[in-house]
Amino acid sequence: MTTELRVKELMDQIVAVIRSCSFVPEYQEKATLEECVGIAISKYFEWDTRIFIAFYHALEDANFHTAAAEVEALAEKVNKRYSKSTFQKAA
Repeated sequence: MTTELRVKELMDQIVAVIRSCSFVPEYQEKATLEECVGIAISKYFEWDTRIFIAFYHALEDANFHTAAAEVEALAEKVNKRYSKSTFQKAA
C-alpha cells in the first residue's frame, strides 16, 4: 500500500470520527470533508498556532509555493501575537 493510500485510509477514519462527534445529527451529512479535516487538525494541535505551520507544509508539499510564502508570513505574525511556538521550516 502506498503512503498516499494509507494516509487516505486513516484520514477517512478521522473524518468519520469528527463527523459523528463534532456535529449535531442533522448537520453530520452536510459537513464537508474540508471542514472535518480542518477541525481534526485544530484539535490535534490543541487550537495552537501550529495549525499555520501544518498548512504551510501542506501547501509546500502540493507545490503551492507562493501561497505557502504568504501563509509563512501570516504564521510569523500570528505567532508573535498569540503563541510561544515559532515558525520553522523542515530541515
